[in-house]
Amino acid sequence: MPNFSGRTPSPGGGDVRCYSNFFVVCSTGDISVRTITNQCQRHPLYIDFSELYGENNFVIAPSGFDAFYCSGECAHNLFATNHAYFQNVIHLVNSTVPPPCCAPSTLRAISMLYVDNDGNTRKKDVAGMSVESCECH
Repeated sequence: MPNFSGRTPSPGGGDVRCYSNFFVVCSTGDISVRTITNQCQRHPLYIDFSELYGENNFVIAPSGFDAFYCSGECAHNLFATNHAYFQNVIHLVNSTVPPPCCAPSTLRAISMLYVDNDGNTRKKDVAGMSVESCECH
């Protein structure tokens, strides 16, 4: 992350001074430290096609798959882009700017055997179906 120093107006008035050479430190005269216990990460989620589609299930195989999902708070080391990093810096001093969001950063395909609308059996590799990793965007 780049080094920077700057000021921004705080919602309560006055300036808030921020600087960084890896961690972001902001000060209005008060110091508060918060530890992130629910860090952005991948969580289990299984999709069962028979539960999802019931009697209209057109998927022959697999019967389901591990889709996973991303959730949690964004720590300084999980920013996927410089934009997310700086958005977080501004969020720390101006709560009207939302923090970066935990979202999938790598997805993988799954192979599916299914029946198409004409009743034909097809095989298809469907991209973006299972979360491999999460980052803050």
